[in-house]
Amino acid sequence: MNPTIVERETMKFAGLSTLIRSSSNTRNDMTNVPSLWQELKPLISDLHSRVGTERYALIVGDLAERVGESYYHALVQVRDFEGLSESLVTFELPKGRRAMFTHKGPPETAGDTIIEMLRNWLPASQESISKNFELFIFHSGYDRNDPEGEFECCVFL
Repeated sequence: MNPTIVERETMKFAGLSTLIRSSSNTRNDMTNVPSLWQELKPLISDLHSRVGTERYALIVGDLAERVGESYYHALVQVRDFEGLSESLVTFELPKGRRAMFTHKGPPETAGDTIIEMLRNWLPASQESISKNFELFIFHSGYDRNDPEGEFECCVFL
């Protein structure tokens, strides 16, 4: 498991969010995630500031620091936040280094890649995680029902 280390500029996102864990003692509840993406589709169809065709999932509060609350954000990249629907949340990721791992399979198995990264690659790399974020990048042709489908899992260094 070898990631690609990339330096990225600040990225702006718009989308929808849902709480997936309300306490550090509970497991993540991802049952609302598919409907979140369905709800997002019509909201982004006429989004003039959208950048690219990728879809992004951002999980906040679920890595080593496992804070009480954890949120799942279904997002698309945008140039700016002007003129966005009030129903959309906005999120800005700061400039920085990211380790990008390729995950093969459905999104619900991405935790396997993240755990492998945390247990094996991270200690051997002598890197450290700088943000409590997991970013997933779904390219335009990705099909969540294809067991051979691939997407990127990123952590911030």
